[in-house]
Amino acid sequence: MFEVTIEQTFAAGHALRNYHGKCENVHGHNYRC
Repeated sequence: MFEVTIEQTFAAGHALRNYHGKCENVHGHNYRC
């Protein structure tokens, strides 16, 4: 019996339009799948 695991990471950036707060500016997030 074998088990194969694949892990990938990536970064994405965005800004929230018409939002009043610090997330209105361009900011990013790191993801792990």
